[in-house]
Amino acid sequence: MTVATRALPHWDMTPLFPGLDSPEFAASFQRAIDDIADLATTFDALGINKRDAAIVTDADVGAAETSAGRLNRLYDDIRLLSTYLHAFVTTNSRDNAAQARMSELQQNVVRLSQLSTRFTAWIGSLDVDELLRRSAVARDHEFMVRKASEEARHLMSPAEENLAAELNVPGGTAWAKLHGNVTSQLSVPFEVDGETRPLPMSLIRALATDANRDVRRRAYEAELAAWPTVAVPLAAALNSIKGEVNTLARRRSWESALDRSLFDNNMDRDSLDALMLAAH
Repeated sequence: MTVATRALPHWDMTPLFPGLDSPEFAASFQRAIDDIADLATTFDALGINKRDAAIVTDADVGAAETSAGRLNRLYDDIRLLSTYLHAFVTTNSRDNAAQARMSELQQNVVRLSQLSTRFTAWIGSLDVDELLRRSAVARDHEFMVRKASEEARHLMSPAEENLAAELNVPGGTAWAKLHGNVTSQLSVPFEVDGETRPLPMSLIRALATDANRDVRRRAYEAELAAWPTVAVPLAAALNSIKGEVNTLARRRSWESALDRSLFDNNMDRDSLDALMLAAH
């Protein structure tokens, strides 16, 4: 059965960085961390914080345009680093160097998340129609400006939002990592060419599309038999992740976690109902 024994392809990530231990990656990583710290200083200087509603001033327009530019550049840098690291940890969860770098990045992104929430709360304090009228940059980002204004109405207090961001790393993010590590490292006994050998769950699932009907059946049965062996940690991870989601949705005055999810995905319940109706 060649599908289980052939050499698998590997992503070539060198077009982004020569390697995890390369000076280029280290410099890009450190620059992003430094830029997050610098953005915090900039926000303090510009007064980017939740405030009472007030008339949009020239200073507000300038602050919005400066902040949008800085956030966009930072998001691009963080997305590049995160994507690069995910290419390693999602294909080999035993890559300790990549896992360590990913954890380090997640710890630093907490600060960026807090700054992003500050910006959202500040936008919610403004007359967005007036801001859009006066700023070409804001008009270029009109959808996100209006979305931020809506999201601001669902924010907890600044102190609570800061705490939620800090707790996410040892909370939902850590449980998600556990779930990913357990599922990716699960080995399943499977007969290949007359010999039973342990195969990773990812390969067992891939055999669901094998051309041989017997292989598909045996892979399906092997998968069903394997999941109960890790039921306890997976159930704990899923319950903890969804528990955090439901708690925060409630504290932020969303009707449900589904409403928050639809908002994040730029949908509403009517759109979801229409989509489900079309699917049937």
